[in-house]
Parts: sequence; C-alpha cells; structure tokens
Amino acid sequence: MSAAQRLAVHAVLILLCFPALLPMCWMLSTSLKSDAQIFPVEGHGASALSLRTMIPSPVLWSNYPKALGAIPFVVYLKNTLFLCIVNVVGAVLSSA
Repeated sequence: MSAAQRLAVHAVLILLCFPALLPMCWMLSTSLKSDAQIFPVEGHGASALSLRTMIPSPVLWSNYPKALGAIPFVVYLKNTLFLCIVNVVGAVLSSA
C-alpha cells in the first residue's frame, strides 16, 4: 500500500470518528450547562442545535460536585466494584 493510499485511508477513518464522538461531546457540553440552557422554554430563547448552543455559557463546573452530592456515590461505587470483582473471579475460576 502506497503512502498516498494510507493517507487517504487514515483521512477517511478520522472523518468517520466524528459522528462516533458526537454523543460524548454532547454529554460533556450538557453536563456543564445550567438547567435553563438544557431545557429552554419554547418561545423564550429556544433554538435548534448549533455550535453556539453546544458551547455552555457560562461553564458550570459546580454541576459535578452537586451531582456527586445528590446520590450516595460511595455506596454505588462499592456495589459496582463488588459485582465486577465477583464476576471476574467467577469467570477466571470457571474458565480454568
């Protein structure tokens, strides 16, 4: 495969990555917005999806501590770790 063909293949693959990354960008953008920006009232500043609406203004980093304080995060983390460890140990023992 020539260098030009490899370059073309890589360019196509990079272009195909953008639609796959869009949900992650949307999630990050939404996590940094206020409720009013996420759920606009019809007729009062509601607008279609655009680059301007994707960028939060202002960026609310305080949403993360609020989210972690709203749920028992440590309990959920312990439950998840317990289930993962039991599943991995069970899979290893049953496969041996």
